Amino acid sequence: MKRELRQQTGERKARSYFPIDSTIISLTSKLLWSQEYHQVKLFCGLDSWKSETGGIVIHFGQGHDHKYGQETVEAIPENCVGVMDRGFASGERVKKLKGQENKAFVLRIKNNVT
Repeated sequence: MKRELRQQTGERKARSYFPIDSTIISLTSKLLWSQEYHQVKLFCGLDSWKSETGGIVIHFGQGHDHKYGQETVEAIPENCVGVMDRGFASGERVKKLKGQENKAFVLRIKNNVT
């Protein structure tokens, strides 16, 4: 089905989107709880052109998105626009993203950023 759609529409001329987000999954396994793992944080992106996920990362424990989402951000495909919430915002990340060719991004920043 995907192949047929691509043949009908031809080459991709516009940029597609790659929304990125994370979610917390509570763990119920007694084995994991005995190891002090109560939850995992799942990072993932979705290529809107191919309808495929990418940049899947699982981090055991808690942590802010900007600390553990780098691999997911790096998975933004060429000619895509990475769309992220403010949890992924950091000055260092913005500098890296601005320096990449053939990739764009939209990043909501915190109110107190100057």
